[in-house]
Amino acid sequence: MNNLLGVYIHIPFCRGRCKYCDFVSSTGGEDAMREYVAALIGEIKFRAPSYRDYIVDTLFIGGGTPSALYLGAVKEITDALRRNFNCAIREATAECNPESLTSAKLDEYMGAGITRISMGVQSLSRDTLSALGRRHTARQAVDAATLVVNGGLDLSCDIMLATPYQSEESAKRDIETLADIGAGHISAYMLSLEQGTALAAEYGSGKYVYDDDYAADIYSAASEALCGRGFDIYEVSNWAKEGRQCQHNLKYWRRQPYLGLGAAAHSLIGNTRFYNSHDVRRYLDGAGSGEYPSTAEARLSASEAEEELVMLSLRTAEGLDISAMGDAGLKYSDRARRHSAYFNIGDGRISVKKEYFPVLSRVTLLMTD
Repeated sequence: MNNLLGVYIHIPFCRGRCKYCDFVSSTGGEDAMREYVAALIGEIKFRAPSYRDYIVDTLFIGGGTPSALYLGAVKEITDALRRNFNCAIREATAECNPESLTSAKLDEYMGAGITRISMGVQSLSRDTLSALGRRHTARQAVDAATLVVNGGLDLSCDIMLATPYQSEESAKRDIETLADIGAGHISAYMLSLEQGTALAAEYGSGKYVYDDDYAADIYSAASEALCGRGFDIYEVSNWAKEGRQCQHNLKYWRRQPYLGLGAAAHSLIGNTRFYNSHDVRRYLDGAGSGEYPSTAEARLSASEAEEELVMLSLRTAEGLDISAMGDAGLKYSDRARRHSAYFNIGDGRISVKKEYFPVLSRVTLLMTD
């Protein structure tokens, strides 16, 4: 049994909803935040006895916007985790937005054992930021990123690709600026138009036009810029300098155990997936009764777990370890050889050739034929 456990903690608060976002989030005030943090600490205590045999080695506090919480909240949460779980944490990440990260909060995070900041930059273009509904300026993003680097914490930045008003050159400029500041990790996500969001409606009305071919060109330009600045791609949307990959997120792609705490948080233990209610009020009501039942639970069959491992592994540069799969490994090796134009095969592994990452979803389907 792999007894190393990643813990994800969901903070559902934001100062406002961005136009592209369909995540579970709300704009509560400090009273609502304190109620939620108390509930979260209650869940930490409630879950801990079931995980006595595990050691927490990675922590990721995401959202929402954890930096929107009141000063001291993150340390309350991490202190509770360390009091109740067996912890030997080698990486602890907190997400933040530029407009809500202050030097006082950064000091708090360092005192709470946070080692890494994941900053939602998205763009350094005024027009693009406005189109996305972001609440920070390019200057605020640069200043906040500089604050993190000067504070000695590892910095990861999120940017979005194929967004309104973005060009290949502007995407490259954003990457170069963040690299110059000292980011050691950059996540570059393709714009996803989620049903029911304001941005999807604007695209639907014809205000903006999404072009798949141009999106692929933007992705290729961004990848080229990142590689030119010493970043290696290790997952389809993630680039890092040597030794600065996100160890917590690697657990997701390697199908290793992780526990999600908080509203809408998902977990994987063995072949069982489960998640908490997406309804924050329902989550809080459960906390009030001293119970934190999972909203849904799925026990995967061996074949379902195998297919999931294949699909997740092929998102990464390291690919699928077929040497550990027995006869099943031979099956996937045969499939990869039939489609060798798209796959690297060797040293007991299969991986998608990097030039096909822009069309990864289509390439991975070749493994299911």
